[in-house]
Amino acid sequence: MLNRVLLACLFVLPFAVSSQAQTKFGHADFEAIVALMPEKAEADKKYEEVAKAYQKDLDRLQSELNQKFQAYQLQRDSLPEPIRVRREQEIDDISTRAQKFKMEATQQLQEKQVELMQPIIDKLQKAVNEIGDEEGFVYILDSSVAKKSGMLMYIGKNSEDVTEKVKIRLRLK
Repeated sequence: MLNRVLLACLFVLPFAVSSQAQTKFGHADFEAIVALMPEKAEADKKYEEVAKAYQKDLDRLQSELNQKFQAYQLQRDSLPEPIRVRREQEIDDISTRAQKFKMEATQQLQEKQVELMQPIIDKLQKAVNEIGDEEGFVYILDSSVAKKSGMLMYIGKNSEDVTEKVKIRLRLK
């Protein structure tokens, strides 16, 4: 019986040690890498253009609301009841339109940001995948997540920082 256990250990132990020795973990500061990518600056510029257009429309609505409200305040006491009620309804309608526009613009801006960033993320992911496959990494984690979220993260001495390798792969400085 003891011989069988020893024989089993002799068979299993080399595989366990071998698989343990081959496990490679890596980490990279993806946020810093993305910040260096020229595509990021282009995406930011396009996003800002769209955001300015939305802001211009929102400012126009807000200006219209302010003008109607100021005119209403000046005339409120002298207006007949039906006209006063109609003007109040106009002001409420403009206010509702402005609030709705602001919510829709916020949602559309978020979608635009995702649309603009997706090719950048895909390019980064491809580079990370290539490095991971070529060098036999089991995992390559984003170390910038911990920085952004304030989350605690331990990066041990056996985890390789592949940030520079990714930058080189993407031809970044």
